[in-house]
Amino acid sequence: MSLIKQVGNNLIKIKKYSIIVYIFAGIILVPVGIILIALFIPGSEIWNHILNYLLPSYLLQTIMLAMGVLVCTSVVGVLSAWIIVQYNFPLKNIFRILLILPMAIPAYISAFTYAGILDYTGPVQVFFRNTLGLNEGYPVINIMNLPGAIFIMTMALYPYIYLPAQSAFRQQAGSIHDASLVLGVSGTKLFFKVSLPLIRPALVGGGILVLMEVLNEYGAVHYFGVNTLTVGIFRAWFSLGDLPSAMKLSALLLLGVLTIIISERKIRGRIGYSLPTARPFFPKKASGWKSFLFIFLCSIPVFLGLLIPLAQLIQWAVNADQDLLSHKFINLIKNSFALTGIATLIIITAAITSAHILRNPSIRWRKSLLSILTLGYAIPGTVIAIGIMIGFGFVDRQLNFILGLITAGSGRLFLSGSLAALIIAYGVRFMGVALNPIDAGFTQISTNYHKAARTLGRNSISALFIVDLPNIHSSLKAAGILVLLDILKELPLTMILRPFNFDTLAVRAYEMAIDERLPMAALPSLVIILIGLISVLLLTTGIKKRRI
Repeated sequence: MSLIKQVGNNLIKIKKYSIIVYIFAGIILVPVGIILIALFIPGSEIWNHILNYLLPSYLLQTIMLAMGVLVCTSVVGVLSAWIIVQYNFPLKNIFRILLILPMAIPAYISAFTYAGILDYTGPVQVFFRNTLGLNEGYPVINIMNLPGAIFIMTMALYPYIYLPAQSAFRQQAGSIHDASLVLGVSGTKLFFKVSLPLIRPALVGGGILVLMEVLNEYGAVHYFGVNTLTVGIFRAWFSLGDLPSAMKLSALLLLGVLTIIISERKIRGRIGYSLPTARPFFPKKASGWKSFLFIFLCSIPVFLGLLIPLAQLIQWAVNADQDLLSHKFINLIKNSFALTGIATLIIITAAITSAHILRNPSIRWRKSLLSILTLGYAIPGTVIAIGIMIGFGFVDRQLNFILGLITAGSGRLFLSGSLAALIIAYGVRFMGVALNPIDAGFTQISTNYHKAARTLGRNSISALFIVDLPNIHSSLKAAGILVLLDILKELPLTMILRPFNFDTLAVRAYEMAIDERLPMAALPSLVIILIGLISVLLLTTGIKKRRI
């Protein structure tokens, strides 16, 4: 009887703990539900104007931007990964790392950097006028358009394709390549007919990430004058003053995102490959003109995506003669790192708690809960921000109503416009970023260690800290770095929900760029990029060690 009673008590504890996961899932679903409700709200005159005159342009430019970036990132990422994996050539190990680093530079920073470089008074246009004698009164190279936005976002996002493609190419068995060579398939035919079709699952996963980042981008597209749905949401809200119209546009954007997610899962369900691993794939040695060609091809995205923007920002920062120890800049750094640190700690704690509870197979709807908890990263920050703001506005009104019944005071904002609202929004957006590596880390260790600790008298929380977390320290490190980096460079969500007169590095850099004070935007941008480069290098080092 005592054994049955102990089992019953454990089941009750499991059900109590599972409530925490349901609460986290509910927090993520609330802003999604609020935005979807907007589809049933009657439209105003402003919405009718948007629907008839602006929405077709928003949809067309969003689709063109997304498809253009997807195609270009696929070409750059797959070609770079194929060269790195297929051949041995000088500087290969350096390029393997350098090709990842452009992801540390946010697209909106690259956007205003290239705008300054290619401006009429910039170094490129001055060279064309003074050296080549092109004295037209307009820029020879105009990047402030849709093709320019595609170029900028390609250089920032191609690592999302390069990393999974490189891993997939490396995992291909050497026997497949040997059989292809025996059958007369080599060179470009080997690439297009054998290797490329086998990495389709990796390309689908990387492509979905690229599309999510494109739909979330606001700074670069707004700066370049590309009217996407995200820009339309900001314009309907802040320029036209019609929040219901902004909610309707957010709902349309959300439906598009959900369509992409559902399509991706169906595609992944239909395509699956089990590759033989009898003999690993060994790269071929490139010599002569081929080695120079590969170095040149790998150098292009590194220079365009990393070195050129970085060099221009450094030059601006030096010429601007900004005081690194000024009170304003120190407060800016304090705000950014305090907010990022607190939010990262809360998100990692929530992810550990959720992953630990969901390890138990008796939890109902485990896969569904995991899907919901990771849904936020697929939702654009603008949509999450509006959903959070509407939800917290409703709560504030109810609190003020109750307060008015008790006292004479009312009209206060308890949650809206607070750091708590911003941190919760970060949690909704980046919970999946933390949960994916942590859950993967838990699945790689046996639950027997945890059970043994419980047998020796440790409770569940004590066993978690003593046994489980030390065994997944690499996953925790990766989760913490990814969340910190994403929060530090997040722009649209922070711009909407930040408290009054509270700036971060990302917001200050963008505001200075919009005001055409590009040199003043250089220093906060460089701080973001420095943290990003360190984060990417730490992740790359961790991945390499685990592979070894």
